Amino acid sequence: MTDKSFLSEPWIAKSLTVAGAHAAAFAGAVMSLAFVGQLSVWGRVVAVCVGFVTAVFVAPALSVVVGHLFFDGAMPDEVRSGIMFLLSLSAMTILPPLLAFLKKLAGDPLGVLSALLPRGPSPSGPDQGGGA
Repeated sequence: MTDKSFLSEPWIAKSLTVAGAHAAAFAGAVMSLAFVGQLSVWGRVVAVCVGFVTAVFVAPALSVVVGHLFFDGAMPDEVRSGIMFLLSLSAMTILPPLLAFLKKLAGDPLGVLSALLPRGPSPSGPDQGGGA
């Protein structure tokens, strides 16, 4: 009989590796609760989940950009963890304006698009007015 410890199992080791890589994102998401107003328990859970998911999905793309701009593609893991921490910390600050924009877009998509597009001359022309 072999004496294997619980932590030497391959799936446990892989899980701990993934958890360690995302620890900064989770810590930033929990720290963001200090800056959020009065929330219910479920609101706090959602805030932590939003911060964590934002950091996990946006940080790799941002890390590539920062790596190419400042580190010639070889970025240290500490910087990547710092980016994840800052993203998850600021996700609740970034999210409300984004949600307001998406709500406005869902309510009137053509109105939002017409506000974003540059205005040109009127298709009816200046002579088409309905004057008296």
